[in-house]
Amino acid sequence: MIRDIFMYMDRTYIPSHEICLNSWTNNIICYIETRLQVTLFEIVQKERNGEVINRGLMRDIIKIFYRGESQQLIECCDCLEYLKKTEKCLDEEIDRVAQYLDAKSEVKIIDLVEKEMIESQMNCIVSGLVNMITEDKYNDLAWIYNFFRRLPNGLKMIQDVMTSHIRVTGKQLVINPEQVKDPLEFVQRLSEEKHKHDKIISLAFNND
Repeated sequence: MIRDIFMYMDRTYIPSHEICLNSWTNNIICYIETRLQVTLFEIVQKERNGEVINRGLMRDIIKIFYRGESQQLIECCDCLEYLKKTEKCLDEEIDRVAQYLDAKSEVKIIDLVEKEMIESQMNCIVSGLVNMITEDKYNDLAWIYNFFRRLPNGLKMIQDVMTSHIRVTGKQLVINPEQVKDPLEFVQRLSEEKHKHDKIISLAFNND
């Protein structure tokens, strides 16, 4: 009898892992993010009132906020959607700098957001970029190109992804015994790959 009661409670009242995770995200993490935003606003207000502020604390708060934001978004968004949300975050921070902070802070803020939302998630971003290249998604790649060119090291990141992908693709062709059996077919495949990547560079990357 008691065993049956506990089994019923286990099925009925103990929340699943997914429910616990959602509860954590919706309550604890949201509360922390709200408190960080409030604290950051209070620091900005103090600076505007002429008080000396702890800029190190301010930088750490922004870093913590975007680190959490990055992890939350990367788990529910594809590459393009994630980068569009990242762009929104950048625009919001630039707008805040224009309203509340010294203009010299803009470069530092962009660098911080770039590190926390792009560099920290490069494995996922690269995977998404490679899929777009493979599937010839020119419009999506063009958007990503225009976004990354805003960043100090943005175009270098795209160049590295393209270079790595071309090398991997070429290596797969060379070591594939079926491909090298027919020299004409092998040359044709190499030519097709070159044309494919030339087209991406031309249509999506503005011939950079």
